[in-house]
Parts: sequence; C-alpha cells; structure tokens
Amino acid sequence: PHNMLIGYDMKQALLIISVLLFTALMYAQDMQGSYSVGSDTADFSDLNEAIAALQSSTITGDVLLDFLPGDHRITLSSGVNATGDVIFTNDPGSENYIIKIVDTSNITIEGLSFNVSGSDARIINVMGDSNNINILNCDFQGYGTGTSNNEIIYLQNDNQNDADNILIEGNTFSGGSHHVRLNSSNYNNNSIGVSIKDNMFENIYAGISLIRASDVLISGNTMNEVNIAISLESCSGDMQIKNNNVSAFTMGISLISADLVSGDEPHIYNNIIKVNGYNWYGGYGSSAAFGLYLFGCEDVKAVHNSILNSSATASSAAGYVQGTRNHFA
Repeated sequence: PHNMLIGYDMKQALLIISVLLFTALMYAQDMQGSYSVGSDTADFSDLNEAIAALQSSTITGDVLLDFLPGDHRITLSSGVNATGDVIFTNDPGSENYIIKIVDTSNITIEGLSFNVSGSDARIINVMGDSNNINILNCDFQGYGTGTSNNEIIYLQNDNQNDADNILIEGNTFSGGSHHVRLNSSNYNNNSIGVSIKDNMFENIYAGISLIRASDVLISGNTMNEVNIAISLESCSGDMQIKNNNVSAFTMGISLISADLVSGDEPHIYNNIIKVNGYNWYGGYGSSAAFGLYLFGCEDVKAVHNSILNSSATASSAAGYVQGTRNHFA
C-alpha cells in the first residue's frame, strides 16, 4: 500500500490526513500525485468528496491533498478505510461536531487546535463500533461551561455497538460541558481498553466521565477549576487511576457501581485530590464536596492518595466508601 498525505498549511493548524488503503475496486481509476480540495474549481470540492475518491480508486503512489482556506468537516462511515490507518486534522467549525467517526476503526487525530462557539457544539463525536481511536497532542477550546451538550470528545454507543481501544494522550482541554465523555444507554455496552493519559483539563463541568467501560487507565492528568474531575460508573475489569493532580469544586474522583479485578495491585493510587465545595453552578456558595467517593463498588483498592477537602459544608468528606470488599488506606 502507499501513503496518502493530505495537507493544508494555514496560520492556525497544519492539516494532514494520511490514509493507507489495502483494498481498491477492480477497474477503478488510479490515483497518485497532488490534488486540491475546498472550492468549486479544485479537484475536489470538499473533504468528503476526496475521501470517496480515495475509497474507490487504486492508489498507485503517494497522494497529497492540498486544502484551500475554509472550514473542512468529515464524517467517516463503515467501509471507508475499514482496515487501514487514518491520520487527519480538521479546521474548527461551529457545527454540532467537527469530526464524526461512525463504525470506523484505526483513526489517529494528532497535533491540532480546535475552537468551537455556540450552543450544542461538539468537537469529536465517535459512534458505534469504532475501535483503535487515538487522539494525541491536540488543543481543544470548548464553548461555555454548561452541564451538557457541549462535549469536546463524545463517545456514543449505537445499540450494542461501542468503541474499544481508545487512547487520549497529551491534549489540553478548556471549556465546554464535558472534556471526555463515554455515554452508554445500553446495559450490554462495555468499551474495553480506555486510556486517558497526561492531559491538561481546566474550566469545565466534568473532566472525564465514563459509563460502562473496562480495563481503564487514567494516569498523569492535571485538572484545575473543574466541577467534577473524574467520574466512572458501571466500570469493571482492570483499572488504574494513578498519578493525577486534581483540583475540583464538588467531586475529585468518583466510582459508582464498579466491580473490579481483585488482587494485590491497587486501583486508585498516588493521586493528589483537592476539593473546595465552591458551588459554581448554584449561586457560587458552598456545597458538599467529596475527594474520593466510592458507592456500590466491589473489590476497589484505593491507597496512597493525598486528599484535601476545604468545603465548609458539614456533609462533605475527604473519602466516602460504600460497597463490598473495598480497601481504602
């Protein structure tokens, strides 16, 4: 197979899409060389048209797509580069999403800056059976600080289909309702292998929110001015939440209905957690705050965490544990 490099040199971002295609249609047109994208006079009027051409062609050499100034959005659906590797960026826009990935695997988004405005504005929307998704070293500027509908990275199930092997590493996030949200509406969902490492989160309602995932790694993240820092619900298997530095208003690290692999290795350890009870979303007064909160959990081992709770509300606690065979030290 040949590499296809899709690049657009602009002030705000370098846009590169590299696609390795392993199959092509018999009798399809050969493609190699440079092609322009982004106007009526270009070789392709938009990115979706270019991707469709790549899908239906035999790639006989390197392909370079040069993007003309403007907004570029793409939806990847099943059948587009289903077995190859895709690396791409996208210019920010104000639509509901900038990039949407549907039932498509082996996607890497790296080294981009995104900025959205307006209500109900998401940046990356991953749906259905989309596996091996890597989001690396990007800068995300979300809109507002509401409690929903402005997710920066939004992972959604499609009935029983869900995303596995997700890596989110080295990014910076600011603003929006959720920075990383895995939202499951089906009890049969289980996203396996979610790693969120070495990111910076600030100015957000919820930093990391995962529902129904297993084999989760959350490590080395820094969070400031977040209402809820890390929240996991109905998660299972192996889990490591370690070496995070969290400064939150009402919730540092929360696990609800977690059933983890028991053993000698800890699950939540070496985290620095600070909560102050500042009620950012309800009159700016004091509210109950929890540093480490375990509810309805089994076999969770939390050790060597440093927790400071400065909330003035009496019901606050540095740690709260409810469940079976949990170890808190």
